[in-house]
Amino acid sequence: METTSEQIKAEARACDLRKLEQAKRMTPTERFLAGAELFEEACEITLAVLQMQKQLDDEYLERWCGKHGTLPLLAEARSAAVI
Repeated sequence: METTSEQIKAEARACDLRKLEQAKRMTPTERFLAGAELFEEACEITLAVLQMQKQLDDEYLERWCGKHGTLPLLAEARSAAVI
């Protein structure tokens, strides 16, 4: 059976309601700490995405430079790059 967009929306809404109920049971300190944890997780996810994009870009550069005979130039640029 295929999941419909309405089912996905209903499940997302139910998940949001569960999170809201959970937050209502928390103390202000617990909510504050949970916010900090969420921020840290968001930063980790963002970093992972950026690293993945960099890897994809590196693969493209390798292919392009290989095709055009400029791999030595790419290696020189990488060795000179400040990361």
